[in-house]
Amino acid sequence: IMCSLFPNKIPNWDIFIIPIWDNIVKGVHQKMRIKELRKSRGISQVRMAIDLHTTQNTISRYENGEREPGIKELISISNYFGVSVDYLLGLTDDPKRN
Repeated sequence: IMCSLFPNKIPNWDIFIIPIWDNIVKGVHQKMRIKELRKSRGISQVRMAIDLHTTQNTISRYENGEREPGIKELISISNYFGVSVDYLLGLTDDPKRN
């Protein structure tokens, strides 16, 4: 594949794609509402961890963006708070489930 910007060179698409992907992933972490929901209900990380059968460290890492919850965990957390997964992820401002 030749690139019109760099004739005679094959472009390194990682230079362009990785920063965009990193921003998308970081954006989701920045918008995730786990900590906001937990604190607004006066629930400690320990209590939430016990209720969801996980560890306090896992909850902390979700909140700090050091770890991503899987689909099963996202569903459990959204059920725990009574909100949609989209709201939990910050994709909508409407907490209602459809």
